[in-house]
Amino acid sequence: MTSHTDAVVNKKGKMPWYVYFIGAAIYAALAGWMFAESSPLAWICLISAPLGFYYAWGAWKQEKRNRGDAYSAMGRACHQAVVVTHDPCRLGL
Repeated sequence: MTSHTDAVVNKKGKMPWYVYFIGAAIYAALAGWMFAESSPLAWICLISAPLGFYYAWGAWKQEKRNRGDAYSAMGRACHQAVVVTHDPCRLGL
């Protein structure tokens, strides 16, 4: 079982998925605006926006997977506690 300090150390350096999503939305808006202005930088924004959405999706999946692992570990610990505390032999019944 991991402690709270281990969880903080493991998260260091990883951005949450919504940061990628917001960045991709900004790049998509900039691409539209720059195409209207006929700027060559619009192509860079147009290429960067889908990449941002892809990274947001990957980070979301990883966060969901990590959260699922934490819940399943917590569920196993709770199940073991319930089994031990409700054992009729241990309760003296």
